[in-house]
Amino acid sequence: MDSLRASVRPILTYLLAGAFVYGFVTRNVEPESLEMLFQLNLLSMGFWYGERALKNLGLNLEKGK
Repeated sequence: MDSLRASVRPILTYLLAGAFVYGFVTRNVEPESLEMLFQLNLLSMGFWYGERALKNLGLNLEKGK
């Protein structure tokens, strides 16, 4: 059960990225849908890499420091 729970976010990220790449390469997707997929990918990537990016920029989000 834990492995299933742990695999939900990566699978969702791969599906969103794949859908965006497919729409971008083939242009078979409406522009509004492609924009929505781009925004969803930004949210997904921000979730995965946002904290690391902020730390690399020198911003510390830890409370009490």
